[in-house]
Amino acid sequence: SDQVIASVATGEQALDAVRELRPDLLLLDIRMKTMSGAEVLAKLREEDSRIPVIAITAELTNDDLIAL
Repeated sequence: SDQVIASVATGEQALDAVRELRPDLLLLDIRMKTMSGAEVLAKLREEDSRIPVIAITAELTNDDLIAL
């Protein structure tokens, strides 16, 4: 069954959780405090992370779409 293994508020916490817990899937808010979801995704790509990501947000701009 599916299980939530972490819930965080900032981009830095999201990176730490992914690195430590190695989840099967990351549900990532584009609008996060201190570091955007797009920045988190870019850092994961730099680290060659292959984790599948579902990006969500309540508000999305054209700049957000381009960053993804």
